[in-house]
Amino acid sequence: MLSAAAPLASTAGGTSTGWAVTGVTQIPLAFVVTAVLLLVFVVGYTAMSRHVTSAGALYTYVARGLGPVTGISAAFVALVSYAAMQIGLFGGIGAVAASFFNPRLGSLPMAGHPPWWVYGAPAWVLVLIFGRLRVDFNSRVLGVLMGAECLVMIIFDAIMLAHPHGGHLSTDTLAPSGLAKPAISVAVVIAFTSFVGVEDTTNYSEESRPGTLGKAMRVSILVGACIYALSAWSMSVATGPDQVVGEARQQGSELMFNLVGASVGTTMVDVGHLLFLTSLFASCLSFHNTVSRYLFAMGREGVLPRALGITSRRTGTPKNASLCQSGIAAVVLVVAAVSGWDPMVQMFFWMGTLAGVGVAVLMCLASIAVLGFFARDPHGEPLTHRVVFPALAALALGAVVVLTLDHYAILLGVTPGAPVARLLPGVLVLAAAVGLIRGAHLYVRRDRPDAAYHHVGLGYEIADRPTTHHPVPPTTPEGK
Repeated sequence: MLSAAAPLASTAGGTSTGWAVTGVTQIPLAFVVTAVLLLVFVVGYTAMSRHVTSAGALYTYVARGLGPVTGISAAFVALVSYAAMQIGLFGGIGAVAASFFNPRLGSLPMAGHPPWWVYGAPAWVLVLIFGRLRVDFNSRVLGVLMGAECLVMIIFDAIMLAHPHGGHLSTDTLAPSGLAKPAISVAVVIAFTSFVGVEDTTNYSEESRPGTLGKAMRVSILVGACIYALSAWSMSVATGPDQVVGEARQQGSELMFNLVGASVGTTMVDVGHLLFLTSLFASCLSFHNTVSRYLFAMGREGVLPRALGITSRRTGTPKNASLCQSGIAAVVLVVAAVSGWDPMVQMFFWMGTLAGVGVAVLMCLASIAVLGFFARDPHGEPLTHRVVFPALAALALGAVVVLTLDHYAILLGVTPGAPVARLLPGVLVLAAAVGLIRGAHLYVRRDRPDAAYHHVGLGYEIADRPTTHHPVPPTTPEGK
């Protein structure tokens, strides 16, 4: 799902802010490394997806492979991670919209300079509306926007590479020697946030045609790697590898647009800015859908209130879960506006990197879960798919998580020992603990006739509950 980590949002926003906040130059190389890690992860993950169908994705897989209690704990980590990503994107939308529209509003009487949250509020309303529509409609709209983004980025990359700093194309930010640097794990997490959402293609397994998910994930990873790595490298070439951090700190998310402005003219730059906004919105909407489907899956199985497991009869989308996520986002946005949070650093970047760490943890658990799932029954899958690649993915992702937590202050751009460097990872630990407590509570009540414990991870297999209206099977015309 490239719409989840839309190209312009990831490059103009995430990469530039990553350079500015962390000072780590190897982000282009990190995109390549991350793509390799994800391709290894996908082998076992898609093998399991052929035998498990649910809107709960990582949560369901962990539950089926490692048991309901661990699965519920993973579900709460997933909710926090994806909600943080989605809500943080409202900050990015507000900041970019304010920087684009406020100078143009300055000539209008009484216009003033509205703060970022004035622009974030309409985006929240649009996500609320689009989140209730069918996933195939959203995919068509976001697909058109992403196609336009990719075209603009190809043009911008060509211009930046045609005007290299110092007159030569430097590959320093792609050099394999960067793998030996301790902070490469920080760069990998920054790159990882651009791919977050690819793993949740399986969230739509109940609304998609059979056999398409594995291919969609691999294509998304490969295309994303090409786009992200090329664009990040192009920016480092145009500024010079030694200058890119300083330029990013000075220009922020405007870095890419300023580098190409003299060559393409004001109109093309304005088009790029508008597509940057639609890119952020596309990503925000995609993660809204992800969170709502986790809430839906957990409500359907009784982990959360069952009302969250009700879907729209007309569209088949999880309507109550969608409204719940919009409500959570509204509360956090009000707190952010009142508290004066920096929309680009504290919301877009900090919350995005928190999500990246959380999803890396979940992927590591999911890889271990694949081993556990196939250990009980190989289901006819080859040894490489059910053992070798999942084991490699678990080891690699676990190493990334450990190294990242060790360098978390660098990731946030704060001094070592700063409270926030402990607080943000602590949010994930708290979410996991709450999930364990909820799972233990369901385990204690497992002997009741309606015990939810025995439904955890079953997904579509319990779709005959009378309290829930589920989407029709994806093989019928209505479910396509």
